[in-house]
Amino acid sequence: MRRMSALESLMPQRETFGRDTVAGLTGGVASVPDGMAAATLAGVNPALGLYASIVGPVIGGLLSSTVLMRVVTTSAAALAAGSILGATPDVDRPAALALLVLIAGVVALVLGLLRLARYTRFVSYSVMTGFLSGVAVLLILSQLDAVTGVTTTADSMVESVLDVILGFADWDIATVLVAALTVALLVVVARTRFASWAALVALAVPTAAVELLDADTVAVVGAFPGGLPLPALPSLDLLSLDVITGGVAVAVIVVIQGAGGATSAPNPDRSRSRLSRDFIAQGAANIGVGLVQGAPVGGSVSQTALNIQAGARTRWAAITSG
Repeated sequence: MRRMSALESLMPQRETFGRDTVAGLTGGVASVPDGMAAATLAGVNPALGLYASIVGPVIGGLLSSTVLMRVVTTSAAALAAGSILGATPDVDRPAALALLVLIAGVVALVLGLLRLARYTRFVSYSVMTGFLSGVAVLLILSQLDAVTGVTTTADSMVESVLDVILGFADWDIATVLVAALTVALLVVVARTRFASWAALVALAVPTAAVELLDADTVAVVGAFPGGLPLPALPSLDLLSLDVITGGVAVAVIVVIQGAGGATSAPNPDRSRSRLSRDFIAQGAANIGVGLVQGAPVGGSVSQTALNIQAGARTRWAAITSG
């Protein structure tokens, strides 16, 4: 592709519009389970993950210099936010999360404006691999009680895991089978030419099976309100040192993950990505998401890879997904 001007890159291109639309539809479908799961990890209504999946890709897609990067919910950011707000009462958690996300957005925006992205080169590949592996382990352990159907009131992750393992006799076999079917479908479909649909198939088939068999193995986690909430600043009554430091921590996680995604997604027109501008894009996206009480967003390595695999050619694939 020829190198486009800054203005041209913001406009849909006739020759790539079809491929971008298909990639955007694929990414949008994949964002549904991802967004819901991220909100659940953060301890809020799954609808807040869908709000983030709408607003994040649009703002991030318009502003980022890495045109194929998708700014969506990430497990690492959601898990961090959930851990930080773990002691917050359920009724206050959405507002506290909105404050945290707004702070994270402002911090990422400032990091970009100060051109501090160059310091991400000190984060080695080994460190990033270890970080993501740790996140994966925490994600698996945090879902053991849901997978086995064992209710635990432990205060720590270690105690919760021990409760689940030692309570083997109380495992709900139907729940375990649904979980096993979901994982099996995810792995098997990902090895076929329909790999980009693996997450959707793994979500849809077990859900349909549970519904058809009328099996009582899935908990209702909340009602979905209609429409999008109007942008509004959350109450500052919930502002605390934990929320402020948590927002800074989430911002660091977001921009480092985004830097990793940018290195794996070269621009099709061979223009150079500017990490500082990507920081600004992720910061602005989180500010927008925070105003609608969404879960935190950032440059997702996996969703960016899916975007490329689905045939995206310009930033309009990400925008279309939103």
